[in-house]
Amino acid sequence: MPNPQPPNPTPPTPHDLQQHILTTGETIEQTATRYNLTTQQTVRLIARAEAEAPNPTLRELRTLAIAEQTALAILEAQTHITQKGDIVTGIDARTSLAAAEALARISQTRRRLLGLDQPARKEVQTEATYRIIGVDPSDLT
Repeated sequence: MPNPQPPNPTPPTPHDLQQHILTTGETIEQTATRYNLTTQQTVRLIARAEAEAPNPTLRELRTLAIAEQTALAILEAQTHITQKGDIVTGIDARTSLAAAEALARISQTRRRLLGLDQPARKEVQTEATYRIIGVDPSDLT
């Protein structure tokens, strides 16, 4: 979890707000509190920043980051570890599974957008003829 910082009274621009969330890892609720906004105002500002993004891939990556935060928040909000080390969750299995599946889809989409699933090396087949000048071919055998 990020280090708590004091609330910032200066209203952020949509882009600054979005960058803050992406770089600090804060949830939308934490960021809303920091900037003295409601959660709804924060979501609207982020949506405006996404609409203004110059690159569709960048826009989609930003959307994925927020979706990932939401899915993680669902899993973390109701999960704790007992003193014995047992993991206890207060949400039903269907909700947990949906959040976990969303995280898997987000990861796959991010890999596709960033080109991480592309082959690292491509094979190229070609033919070449070499001509050695100044050497008698019979001397090579």
